[in-house]
Amino acid sequence: MQKEYLSAAAEVLSDQGVDENLGLSDDEASSRLAKTGPNKLEEAEKTPLWKRFFEQMADPMVIMLIVAAASTFSWILTKEMIPQMFTQWMISVIHNKWIFLVAVDIFLIFVGMFVEGNASMIVLVPLFAPAATAYGIDPIHFAMVFIFANAIGAFTPPMGTLMFVTCGVTKCSTKDFIKEAVPFYALLFGCLLILTFIPICSTGLVNIIY
Repeated sequence: MQKEYLSAAAEVLSDQGVDENLGLSDDEASSRLAKTGPNKLEEAEKTPLWKRFFEQMADPMVIMLIVAAASTFSWILTKEMIPQMFTQWMISVIHNKWIFLVAVDIFLIFVGMFVEGNASMIVLVPLFAPAATAYGIDPIHFAMVFIFANAIGAFTPPMGTLMFVTCGVTKCSTKDFIKEAVPFYALLFGCLLILTFIPICSTGLVNIIY
């Protein structure tokens, strides 16, 4: 049979078994529906807005803009002497350095889920470093804890920015990523506790060399 678009209308209707005035009968319509399914195009799966937002973190220009904004904000904090006021307030509220470190860990994991690592360091290090010094915490020890906790936050569901970047690059679903990463999360949190409560793990090699 030749192509339908080259045939006369009456010929096409006859070949398809369709009445020109009445169309398909109910039985014929039901039969064709059962055979070929509904006349509907498949819709592409829509990417959620929150996922599209975090996928932008893979763009170097976006990261540069975030870091630039964070640098400006950090300068404002320093000019207004916010770190000094924050240190005084922190010391008056928390009297134990270990409680302070645990609070910092929790806070950094939460912040790391939403803020790019360089930006969070630019803003938060000037805030927390003076407080850590006031508690008598070794600067190297605090730096290791800060960086490690911040990195964990970037991979922590449900909003870890690096988690979405990794899934976007590897074409892996976030559900599968989280499922397979559970043992690694346990390992990372265990390492964070060791770094937090055993300072020699982060300062031992430095003390030996210097």
